[in-house]
Amino acid sequence: MAAASVDGRVALGPRAGARVRRCGDPPEDVTPATLGLRHAHAGGFDLHAGLVVRAGQRDRLERVCRYALRPPLAQERLHRTSEGEIWLTLRHRWADGTTHLRFDPLELLERLAALTPRPRVNLILYYGVLAPRAPWRAALVPATSHAIAVSDGGLSMEADGEENRPGASRSGRISGPSLMRRTFGLDVLACSRCGGRLRLVGAG
Repeated sequence: MAAASVDGRVALGPRAGARVRRCGDPPEDVTPATLGLRHAHAGGFDLHAGLVVRAGQRDRLERVCRYALRPPLAQERLHRTSEGEIWLTLRHRWADGTTHLRFDPLELLERLAALTPRPRVNLILYYGVLAPRAPWRAALVPATSHAIAVSDGGLSMEADGEENRPGASRSGRISGPSLMRRTFGLDVLACSRCGGRLRLVGAG
């Protein structure tokens, strides 16, 4: 399924081996795609290495991380027809005029399955001086002695009340409730009835 996804083909079902169905109006004049500086396209992969995040630009680094961790599909761009087909509206029109992709339900599921990581497989691997046992790793990734604080705004690295309260972790990691609030805008420690603050009293 992963190989078929990269090749733009269907792996399962009665249309196995066929191309993914594209819909749209072909443009009158097809402009050849031009690659800019530090931009490469080969073997079905597209790589752009022109983005630079300088030391200390924590807000810019977070924007890059949020972009890399974005979900594969936006719910509002999926539409199910009366015939049971799934139409995906592309965010940007492709050079060949494609604006929509058509999937049978099984075809869409196999695309999503190809994006699902297998259990107990590391998705991020570090090499060179960043490798786990590299002798110089400690010089580049020093151990933190303070917690990373997050504000309700999301991008600010200023102090947050949850991390600064007595007994808060100083391991350099953001607490689970703060991550939920920062990522999804959901304050899990706010009581839905009275608006007060919840606190952990025990774990089974």
